[in-house]
Amino acid sequence: MAAVTGIHHINLRACGRDTWEKTVAFYTEVMGFTLYRQWDGRNGRNVMLKTGNCILEIMEEDMKRENGVIDHFALETDDVAALIEKVREYGCVIDKEAKSVVLHSEPEMPIDFAFFYGLCGEYVEIFKERKED
Repeated sequence: MAAVTGIHHINLRACGRDTWEKTVAFYTEVMGFTLYRQWDGRNGRNVMLKTGNCILEIMEEDMKRENGVIDHFALETDDVAALIEKVREYGCVIDKEAKSVVLHSEPEMPIDFAFFYGLCGEYVEIFKERKED
């Protein structure tokens, strides 16, 4: 029986050549993704970048789009505070500063997190689940 086994990739549509180039540079140079695939699409260049089990597809196109129905995506890291500083230095808008909380779930989950807006307008969470002894 066919079933979903995970997320294959997240897609960003970068509006224009400059935004596409800056977005690819941001996710490779700041966030640590590596080039996985690249090709020319009908509206411009396309890449798939990979880190761990996450693939991010970035497509170049000239049309502006309104925000979609996906609220955000979360990228896991081992140091939220250090990574959000790199994001800030790159010029992204920080929406929520690095914070440590305990989610009152069953069982409780201690986390560190921060949120920022990427160059395509994407809303990104930087996330770490803390393992407490």
